[in-house]
Amino acid sequence: MAVYRLLSYDITGTQFRGEIPFSSLTFGDVLNRPGSLDASIPARALEASREYLEPGATTLWITRGADLVWGGICWAWKRDLSENPEVRVAGAGPMSYYREGRRTIRSDTTFTSTDQMSIVASLFTTAHADTSHTTLPNPLGVSVNLYPSLSGTLRTLSYLGRDRKPIGETVEALSAMSDGFDINSRPSWNTSAIPPHPETSLEVWYPYQGSTTPIVWAHGHDVLLAPVEVDATKLASFIEAIGGDAGAGTVIGAASTPEGTYIEGTITVSDETDVGTLATFASGELDRRLAPPVTTTAVLLDSDRWPLGSWNLGDQVWVSAQDTGVSIEGYYRIIAWTCKIDQNGLDVIEVTLAEGLPLGRPILPPSLRLAQEDRDLVRRVERLEHS
Repeated sequence: MAVYRLLSYDITGTQFRGEIPFSSLTFGDVLNRPGSLDASIPARALEASREYLEPGATTLWITRGADLVWGGICWAWKRDLSENPEVRVAGAGPMSYYREGRRTIRSDTTFTSTDQMSIVASLFTTAHADTSHTTLPNPLGVSVNLYPSLSGTLRTLSYLGRDRKPIGETVEALSAMSDGFDINSRPSWNTSAIPPHPETSLEVWYPYQGSTTPIVWAHGHDVLLAPVEVDATKLASFIEAIGGDAGAGTVIGAASTPEGTYIEGTITVSDETDVGTLATFASGELDRRLAPPVTTTAVLLDSDRWPLGSWNLGDQVWVSAQDTGVSIEGYYRIIAWTCKIDQNGLDVIEVTLAEGLPLGRPILPPSLRLAQEDRDLVRRVERLEHS
């Protein structure tokens, strides 16, 4: 049985604070979105105090044996007042640092026929620049790695500093454009430091992250599959991207196809006024919504045989099920995973799979999509309440 450890460091990831004892731990990752962490800690443990887990000033790291399998920032700490009190901490992956206004584009910026990989690198360079607002421009020792350094896809984009557009959401929107890219984080040990400390890289992959693997997951033998779900709630054959007001009215870009049932859809890109760029946003959205996503989840029956790190987000695995009344034989892409660990140290790993070749950026399945939308709604309400 693998041993998992939860480690606390300062916000830079260089100063070790302590190992955090936990009674339960759930963590995971989602392709092109920040991962998440939720832990329960006995409140009477010294390491449960805010000295070890100060929200916004603490990085949390998880090891499996000697391997570093997750890293992120602690954003919330909560202690209950029951007879057996616990502390709950919540965290999110490195991309969370660049979202929700924590790092923004603060000056007018224009990219003209610039490779999208160069745009991403420039935006993160801006995020890590020293400003008068902070002395910690780079938490978690973040580095940005581009695979490859240039994609050949050129973009013309403009951002107004007054809009204070979050860099994380900007990069995510760029990845969602037609012929975009994938982005994810990867933790590792910096063994050149004494003592070694954890760090993380943001990896940008064009055209896609992951590979077609030789892994075969057979239902009932390697995994337990949930029912396969086909979700047509976001289906569309005509997409309009609603932009901003260019003076003569709102600018709209569109993309359409004669294939399938005619269903309209819209997305909002409120800070964009170039019709060509809006059309590219619409085209990217159309690629994802032209066919209903086919998804399922798989619980790994032997986490020691298929441990974290033996497969990656974006990888495709062959899924087989012949004893459920429905034949399933084909490649599915790993688009999310969660690992749950109980107080006895037993782990349960569940992966979310999306059907289809070639590799693509599918719409998140309803459970993940609704959870993301709920979080976004709560944040918007909080902003309104404090405005």
